[in-house]
Amino acid sequence: MHPPGDMVIDDGPHRVDVVRVQGGYEIQAGRHRAFFRDNPNLVADELERWQAFYFREFLPQLPRFINRPPATLAASCVEAIASHVRAAAEGF
Repeated sequence: MHPPGDMVIDDGPHRVDVVRVQGGYEIQAGRHRAFFRDNPNLVADELERWQAFYFREFLPQLPRFINRPPATLAASCVEAIASHVRAAAEGF
């Protein structure tokens, strides 16, 4: 169970939209919703990028790492995340 207001996307990736609603804005990602008083466009952009990374790049690679020793697994995960961060930084 997650606290009210939390959004856990376990069935993505989804297109992320920001919709004006009474009293603020709502991020919509598939069946998932989260309310914001201020415009969350920057948050929505980040959510869309992280979903793409998690569901299209990270999860498909997990089976390759399941049986590796913990130290090797940790180093591989750190490198995968660092690679994504470097690629994202090139876009700025």
